[in-house]
Amino acid sequence: MQDTLEEMCPNVNIVARQAGDTPEGGLEIVESVLAAYPDLQVVVASNDSGGIGGYQAMVNAGYTGDDPVAVFAGDATDEALNAMLEDNTIYRGTVDLFPYACGYESAYQLVYYILNGKPAETKTVIFDPVLVPLADLLDGTYEYDPE
Repeated sequence: MQDTLEEMCPNVNIVARQAGDTPEGGLEIVESVLAAYPDLQVVVASNDSGGIGGYQAMVNAGYTGDDPVAVFAGDATDEALNAMLEDNTIYRGTVDLFPYACGYESAYQLVYYILNGKPAETKTVIFDPVLVPLADLLDGTYEYDPE
């Protein structure tokens, strides 16, 4: 993520890089980063759990969708998608990693190995993630039913 961010935004100034893969961890980390860098503009989390915590820290600090700030993460969890649907949100994007399809394929390969033994060649299955920018969620390009 850092390599891509630096490539796409060459003027980016990364002020912290910490593991906070839970809402509590993301909240604690972003609160401490905001204390040191009150002009923090972007939070990028490796999963939506940490992103939700970072989002809450930014909201607690008074940021709204009118501010030039954003939170991005990955997993397209219901909690993140619902945060993206809030009025005046700063949760501006996530990535759908297709957990059902990945889980199904993993279970399928496991059963195959049990029944047939390990194949001579290792099979690699790559699932392309789907970006979920706020605009796609709001205009229906990315279909989501919060019910």
